[in-house]
Amino acid sequence: MFRVFATILLLVTLTISSPARSSDILFEEFDARRLTETEKRFLQVGLALAGHYDAMIDGAWGAGSQEAFERYAADFIPEEKVPFWAAAALAIDTFVRFEKEGWTLWYMEPLDLSILIPGEKIVSGKDDQDYFNLEDSSSSLRYSFTLDDDQDLVRTHAYVSRQAANPATTYSLRKSRRWVTSARKSNGVTIYARSEKQGYLWRTVILSASTQDKGRMAAVAGSIRPGRPADLDPPENGLIALIVGELAKMLKEDEKGPKRKGRAAREDGKQQAAAPGSGAPGSDDADTPASSGTAFLVTSEGDLLTNHHVVDGCASLTINGEPVSVVNEDEDYDLALLSAPWMKGLTPLPFSPRPAALNADVTVAGFPLAGLLSGLNITRGTVTSMKGLRGNSNHVQISAPVQPGNSGGPAVDMRGEAIGVVVAKLDAQIVANVTGDIPQNINFAVRGTIARLFLQLNGVEPVIGDGEIALPPEEIAERLSRTTFQVNCN
Repeated sequence: MFRVFATILLLVTLTISSPARSSDILFEEFDARRLTETEKRFLQVGLALAGHYDAMIDGAWGAGSQEAFERYAADFIPEEKVPFWAAAALAIDTFVRFEKEGWTLWYMEPLDLSILIPGEKIVSGKDDQDYFNLEDSSSSLRYSFTLDDDQDLVRTHAYVSRQAANPATTYSLRKSRRWVTSARKSNGVTIYARSEKQGYLWRTVILSASTQDKGRMAAVAGSIRPGRPADLDPPENGLIALIVGELAKMLKEDEKGPKRKGRAAREDGKQQAAAPGSGAPGSDDADTPASSGTAFLVTSEGDLLTNHHVVDGCASLTINGEPVSVVNEDEDYDLALLSAPWMKGLTPLPFSPRPAALNADVTVAGFPLAGLLSGLNITRGTVTSMKGLRGNSNHVQISAPVQPGNSGGPAVDMRGEAIGVVVAKLDAQIVANVTGDIPQNINFAVRGTIARLFLQLNGVEPVIGDGEIALPPEEIAERLSRTTFQVNCN
């Protein structure tokens, strides 16, 4: 059974003290030859579950595995050469999936066959005379197991072939001791049959799943093997454990580090309360917060995401007058995870499964200039650069107007799915003093993939959208109004 991610981080602290093993490895170009076969199998499972890999989970890292890994990394790394820290991100993603759903290689003794199952989600299906059935209660994935003789084998695979809505989508493999057939039905469900011969009988597994669960099905299909399961648990003193620990260290808040000051990007982002007697709305209210920012809901359990600088130095936080607690924060990436259990049951804002492209439409929601404006403010613009200030690859540049108080709010694409967290605007006065010119609408957001990684490091699995259907602007605004909140700092 896989260990809790927090335990892994504790264990790797025993190995990171070696001078030869420093965080420098995170920025070296990824080379699978440095991994053990077990580690490569683990990453292959992760790539399959993420929807990027559809082949055998065998630890043989060929061109298919490398291309799948590069597709995965392309979501958050614009450079051509993929660094080792992308493998750490994939490993973290996979650890979280395994812990949440209990994925494990199960040995089915009657068939002398091993297969990947989500142990926390698997339930018995309705059996019949010839098949033993299992169901994944969290998805459309279904399993069937049987023993076939030669005649039954032909009938089983012929049945799968007939399910194809288009014969061109059918795949078949015929070897002396292995048969594979897959077909896509008219309703989008894929059915897959694999048979392995032992003696005079064939051990047959039939899988089926709808399109949205193709990653789960690919992982399961690729895991099938005769005999007892191979190990999937990366060794505690291996390279994967090392780079996961190093990445976690980099993403942790450096509590002793200096605060950032005097940058051209204004990152204090809180809207300060009006001074007493200023005449600003609410200035006479004894409950007026010292400052405010924005946060958005990322799970139905009441978890919210905002900027570190929004909550930094606050004695207490509230949303709509209700208390909110800080679960964790990261100064380097300027992110903070909040908890508001009283929000449990509300629908969260989904993240986009892929980053927004250059010049893509973007919508920003927040609560700027709280002393002057009231209610949620929504602005629109485009992604103007894939990097932030001074080439910062953790940020994207956006043209949607933002003001103090927007910090921590979501930046969403045309499907209403988060592609970033608003973090800063370029300080026009500072730039004007240096260049003599006033910049217009140069603003920044933390990449959505970085935000997702931060959440996963803290044991939070964000909701991922389907990335398929564009929404009218009015529907995007309605979704944002239900998931975006003003955070008051006292």
